[in-house]
Amino acid sequence: MPKRYTWGSPRFTTLIDNGSPDNRLDVAIMGDGYAEADMPLFYADADKIVAEFHAVEPMASYIRHFNFHRVDVISRQSGINDRWQDPPVSVQSALGARFSFIAERRLVGPDPWVWHVANQSGVPWDSVLVVCNTPRRGGATLFTMGVGYASRNSYDFPRIMIHEAGHSIAKLMDEYTGELPDLTLFAGRSLPNFLPFANITTNGKKPKWKVWVDEETACPTPGADQCAPATVGAFEGAGYTNYGVYRPTVDCIMKRHYAQFCPVCREQWIKRIYRKSTIADSFAPAEESLHVPHGAEIRFEADVIRPKYIHTTWRIKQKGQRGWLTAQETDDYEPFTLQLPAAARGRTHWQIACTLEDHHPWLRKPDVIQATRQARQWRLVAEL
Repeated sequence: MPKRYTWGSPRFTTLIDNGSPDNRLDVAIMGDGYAEADMPLFYADADKIVAEFHAVEPMASYIRHFNFHRVDVISRQSGINDRWQDPPVSVQSALGARFSFIAERRLVGPDPWVWHVANQSGVPWDSVLVVCNTPRRGGATLFTMGVGYASRNSYDFPRIMIHEAGHSIAKLMDEYTGELPDLTLFAGRSLPNFLPFANITTNGKKPKWKVWVDEETACPTPGADQCAPATVGAFEGAGYTNYGVYRPTVDCIMKRHYAQFCPVCREQWIKRIYRKSTIADSFAPAEESLHVPHGAEIRFEADVIRPKYIHTTWRIKQKGQRGWLTAQETDDYEPFTLQLPAAARGRTHWQIACTLEDHHPWLRKPDVIQATRQARQWRLVAEL
């Protein structure tokens, strides 16, 4: 690939280090159209994006599952290509981001080149977000849904970037309308639910988020202008058209970026977070097989990333028992201390098991809760 940098290779700086990249969702923030003199501006912009992740749910509650890095990419010139300006703007930017030919606010770039630059920098990344130094409002995510783009020169660009991260990280679809022709023949129809996104469906009678819909709420759901914003149903109009596609709520960041994520999108975010991280970083004791004296007191624990709503079950089984005995069960994470009997003779054999599961109220789908589960077992031999 051709080299587009003015000075050397890109370097990265870790802004927030919450743990090993092996067990975190690593977000790399890059800039395009920032010349050398613009780099202090880029540093401030990257900090604003990180701050927005800390402010918007569910990322705010799960922020310790994230790492954030800044990749310093220097362009030859300030700005990016913009064919919609009069006259059109043509510059040499490092990542080649530009406003697309089909819509003046669709800010896009070549994702493979962005991935290459990220790899060249050595940054650990699961997602790349690109903020572009351009005076016009814009944002987009390409069909690969791998990189989010947003322009910096609007007061709310960090929130726009959160919307784009909804695409590129959580794999959510746009819920707004107005970009495709409205085909009224789809109105009121229940089409096969073929769309591969958690937050839109073509089946308004049986939406894929049915677990979030109250019994008294009709599906499809009429009267979007009369429903409370928190009502979960099947509201017609999403995926760029008014007909035949349904969204879960009246409003959501995936519809309007100044809203909040709806319950369905929130749950999908948490699901994607657990694709890259687990509940606990490690367990103690680190050894799976232990030899201890009779009467010993052994503390078992997990180094959990966040203890709230982590349903924790500790079970024990002595050799010869037919099944497991639940020794301790808590709604929030708690460690467990095992006190072995002191009067035992010879050797006794024990098994100890820990099961962690995220039972946050924001999770309702059984498959999502199941995906959060993490377990560990120890074998213990007690002797004189």
